[in-house]
Amino acid sequence: MSSFSWFLFPSSLGFLLIHVCVSQIHVVIDPDVAEQLYQNKKPFQDVMGKYILNDTQSNFYQLVLNGSVLYVGGRESLDTIDLASWNVSHHVDFTTRSVLCADEVLCFNYVTIIEPKDDCLFVCGTDAQSPKCYIVNPQNNTMMEATDYRGKNVAPADPKQNSTWLYLPAEGKYFSASGMPVEGSESGILLANQTGCSPTFTKGTDNIKTPNWLNVPQFVGQPFEHDDFVYFFFREFATEHVNAGRVVYSRVARVCKNDTGGKSFTNLELKFLTYQKARLGCVASSGGEEDSNLMYNDIQDTYYDMDTESVYTVFNAPQHAPPTSAICVYDMIDIMSVFETSEYWGTQMPSDLWSKPNTGDVPDPRPGQCGAKYPLGDPDFELFLTNYPLLEKLVQSSLTVVQDNVSYVQIAVEGKVNGQTLMFLGTDRNSVVKAAFNGSAVKMIEEIDLTLDGITQSPILNIIKDDASLYISTEYSVYKLPLEVCASRDPCDCEKDSYCILNGTECVEYQSVPILPGNTSHCDEVIITEIGNDEPVITVTEGKIRHVNYIVSARSNFDLSATDVECTDTSCSIISRNSKPSVCGSQEFLSVKYAVKIDRECTCEVNFSANGADLRKVTQFVVDSSYRVKDDKCLKEVGKYDEQLALYKYKLQKWKNDAIRESNCTKSYCNEPMRCSSEP
Repeated sequence: MSSFSWFLFPSSLGFLLIHVCVSQIHVVIDPDVAEQLYQNKKPFQDVMGKYILNDTQSNFYQLVLNGSVLYVGGRESLDTIDLASWNVSHHVDFTTRSVLCADEVLCFNYVTIIEPKDDCLFVCGTDAQSPKCYIVNPQNNTMMEATDYRGKNVAPADPKQNSTWLYLPAEGKYFSASGMPVEGSESGILLANQTGCSPTFTKGTDNIKTPNWLNVPQFVGQPFEHDDFVYFFFREFATEHVNAGRVVYSRVARVCKNDTGGKSFTNLELKFLTYQKARLGCVASSGGEEDSNLMYNDIQDTYYDMDTESVYTVFNAPQHAPPTSAICVYDMIDIMSVFETSEYWGTQMPSDLWSKPNTGDVPDPRPGQCGAKYPLGDPDFELFLTNYPLLEKLVQSSLTVVQDNVSYVQIAVEGKVNGQTLMFLGTDRNSVVKAAFNGSAVKMIEEIDLTLDGITQSPILNIIKDDASLYISTEYSVYKLPLEVCASRDPCDCEKDSYCILNGTECVEYQSVPILPGNTSHCDEVIITEIGNDEPVITVTEGKIRHVNYIVSARSNFDLSATDVECTDTSCSIISRNSKPSVCGSQEFLSVKYAVKIDRECTCEVNFSANGADLRKVTQFVVDSSYRVKDDKCLKEVGKYDEQLALYKYKLQKWKNDAIRESNCTKSYCNEPMRCSSEP
């Protein structure tokens, strides 16, 4: 990506918005920030997580959460983990049945599909490259093979190949999608009718499929239902691009939940009648000419947020290219608009160039609608469905986040926390990155390194979540990480997350409790600092003017103000006073400067207000009677030196705080409050 002219952020956890059009937001993560995040990644042991380790064989390929248990599918095993105790409560052996296999790695039975159903599980495994499916009761370690459901049409033959599925219990329908077919299989999207824990599926329905509408697909994420449709996401070789070389495009496809397939008297027998697909546009743009844009094509994972009706996706650069990733977010309203309004794209004959059909050739009603009355048996209608499954218009993302030097392979999303959406991104370097999106900007928060001693690093295979935790798997371990974004943090480290505050000594979500000056600890109190003075009692020369400058800092919801400056003795007179508020990150600051003429010993105080409570800072001036010399040039020079020294100390402290803020420092001195204000 070095050949592109990216706009870069400021170096301090910054971001830049590149507005390509009104409805799109493009964000490029500063490479220095990303590299700093990686170099200072947090060890797994520091996040109060738990793990289950398999230190002998690569194993954990599938995770499924079901209430209070986590199902883990691996090599010849299905484990049930009790979430409360984090112990394996049940274990089911999936011994390899097939014997005709010569591959040392693939000649095992890897569990790749786990679907909880009533009191049982629907489970599929690779079975030495001859996939089979079973109805399993993990409580008593029993299983029955689903003989009417051809496993090689449902599950991949290689555990590292993608598959996905969705069971709709209300409709009694089971959708599955698998690519990379083995001999005699039918890859693509399949539908079967099945209820309860019977190993028998409704005869013949496992053949409702996509015939030649997919080209070696790799399905990602989990399908989901929206209105009357089921949506699938995948990448495949682009048939429409075949004349210009072999490239991969990413797609979204949908079928109606009530699609029953074509009838026996048609050429679409047991084929979906409502299947359509569209290309996903995930474009990184520098805002310049068209050739400076980069289209991301290799989708890796998806997460559907039902509350916002948004689909979060991660894309990678092509294989063998420099590592770079993009997070693209699609709104369901935009996806549906493409399916409902786009023109079609296809060919009349395999040798033809891809193009739009003639207007008069498009059937009425429009194909792909649920419950529509179509002219089944009409050869023109059947030919159109067969030749034009692809829509011409791209689905554009509403948000695109680009980051170089990393490959994201998994994503999970937590709902709004103080107006921010938290994203958890699994990498190919055995880590999870936490980021926050507030509607216009993305903040990279931290990277958690899941490396364990003596265990080979491997990509993240799965990330799933419930209300309390993240569950993550690699080939070698299964991890449980607390989802509480604040409670697991060191209280004095709380300020590093903009959605966390300190309540006493507990780090909690911002605005979840009222915060008052008396409701803080040493990590979050109102801090008043006098610039240039180290002692509370100051010795001055009688008749001279003394300048005093205070910097007051607190969290941004303390509403700081300075109400007055007073001296206890009228012989010490206030000559000038001013105050200037400012904000730095999640803190607010108030610079208060005043000049006082000292005629005799006196005490002066500044009255501050924070959330309506009065605070005072008192300075005592002691007159050094041994110096009564007026207009002493040497004394003036010393005074100038003192002022320069005070200014230097202030600037030095400001530079140190800026450096700490721009780093991901975890040393004790980094817990000192940040101070930033105008120069005194």
